[in-house]
Amino acid sequence: MPKIAVVGPNFFSYMHAIRDEFRSLGFESEYFDERHSNSIPAKISYRLNISLLIKRKRQEHLKKLLKNVVNGGFTDLLLIDVEVVDKAFIQSLKAHGIRVHIYMWDSAKNKSGFTNYLSEVSGKGTFDLNDSKQFAMKYIPLFATDNYSQNKNPTLTRDIDISFCGTLHSDRAYHLHRLKKAAEKEGLNLVLMNFFHSKILLAIKCFRNFSNAYFLKTVSTDGFSKERVAESMFRSKFVFDMQHAGQGGLTARTFEALRSGTCLITFNENIYSLPETFHNRIFLIKDANDIESLTFSDYENVGLLSESQDHYLSLSRFVDELLLIMGYSSKQECDPEKCV
Repeated sequence: MPKIAVVGPNFFSYMHAIRDEFRSLGFESEYFDERHSNSIPAKISYRLNISLLIKRKRQEHLKKLLKNVVNGGFTDLLLIDVEVVDKAFIQSLKAHGIRVHIYMWDSAKNKSGFTNYLSEVSGKGTFDLNDSKQFAMKYIPLFATDNYSQNKNPTLTRDIDISFCGTLHSDRAYHLHRLKKAAEKEGLNLVLMNFFHSKILLAIKCFRNFSNAYFLKTVSTDGFSKERVAESMFRSKFVFDMQHAGQGGLTARTFEALRSGTCLITFNENIYSLPETFHNRIFLIKDANDIESLTFSDYENVGLLSESQDHYLSLSRFVDELLLIMGYSSKQECDPEKCV
């Protein structure tokens, strides 16, 4: 019976949710953090590839990770959105007979390291349509967990016209400030749930993009629970979403918003790669000021999600597709004692 190690960054419990879905299908699975530390300095060092600051800790962690995977009897290792592991680590795993697979939900423009060892892995998947074509990787759209499902949770009164929840990275503050001004002009109830890990660092960002200054007082440094985010979406008619600059993949927020039953406002031109049944819930804009042209009463006409729509947006569909690129099927017979 396959035993799957999931390796990737620890963020917003997504990795744990994927591991738990593997387990629910009867596969033994464990999650391992690819980073030796999740402190802010460590995260910055990894992202900026400042190897002198983390080289020893990184190598010690990868050595320990290799030992845990080998001694744990894992048959497969699934790398998800990684930026720490390297080709030598992949080759060491393969030397022990472990099959290695990869799924990226960041673009090669933002995290290019995986391209150095892509030829070494078996199953290859990505959330980015362009990367899928360029690197011959299976295109697998992201997902929303069940707590975002309108079909599985009671619907609250839709008293919020537009909501946004996310990290103030790249140029998001610029667009959110324009969105706020446009919403005020139209008399719309706008709810912003902005996160940044340090107000000091956000203040420094103001020198590059002054729009960040508009959110210094209200930004959260603690983040928001999945329950609170889901509740805001259940109350929203529209959710505003922004991908990283230059990124073409559909964000997790795309799927969470749509699965909660809202309409989606986005800049992402790849949004129409979603099945046509979702297109009446999608509003593609080029500028935050474009919300002035939207008719918010249109929300009343979208209706409830069908069971097939809900499944398409789900973690269940996503993991089914991961298993396929790994050479397995969610339908295979499993040990009853290990099926949840």
